[in-house]
Amino acid sequence: MKKFAIFGIGGETFGIAIEKVVEILNPRKVFSVPGLPMFLSGVMNVRGTVIPLLDLRNRFGKAPAGKKERIVVVRLGSEKIGCLVDDIKEILSLSEEDISRPPRIFRGFKTEYLTGIGRKGEQIILILNLDNILTSEEKICLRNLLTLWGTVVQDLEKKLEDDDIEVRRRAVEQLREIKASSTIPLLLKALGDMSWRVRKKAGDILFEDYQIEEYLPGMIQLLYIEDNAGAATRRLNPSSDSAGEQHLS
Repeated sequence: MKKFAIFGIGGETFGIAIEKVVEILNPRKVFSVPGLPMFLSGVMNVRGTVIPLLDLRNRFGKAPAGKKERIVVVRLGSEKIGCLVDDIKEILSLSEEDISRPPRIFRGFKTEYLTGIGRKGEQIILILNLDNILTSEEKICLRNLLTLWGTVVQDLEKKLEDDDIEVRRRAVEQLREIKASSTIPLLLKALGDMSWRVRKKAGDILFEDYQIEEYLPGMIQLLYIEDNAGAATRRLNPSSDSAGEQHLS
């Protein structure tokens, strides 16, 4: 017996072998990035990991037919990709006797997209062949996209070191467009910028776009580093404290 995640697309019932499934998610914000291939709907942030999103309904030429959309995150080679579907029905066990080889074309679907046709009672399940969901060219585009994403983040990190305040401020604004947990360390870094405009922009993004538990540990660490740096300065120049006291008096 093998287990399959069963879901709906355009009125049809599909299955994916459970060992290919990483997790099932509720719909979430999807971001567009430069150079996004046409076959992808965008990318999403899943606990700091950037995952491309493929709408399987568009892939198979089906109109959306459900109000309980879900994202099935699967492993595609060495990468992860999210597959948008109409709904999730169940986790179903099928024996070898329940699965037959697909004909050349079944209900408009080419055999290359299917590994078999499952039958459980009156239910017919189209079992997807994930390895053939994308063409070889599309798989290369997918790898290039993920590489490009990493390059974009590295480029923004370099811009945060630029001497031009406006360059640093624009880099922080671009971090907002990405909105991935992996960029939080860069936003925290920007909180220590010499320019109040850069610091304010970074703070606004953290407070407005992220949950406090995502950045609070990093902020505490940042304050700890600054406090230790101040203590070290006072030890090196103890007269600064007395000067401050005289000024206050």
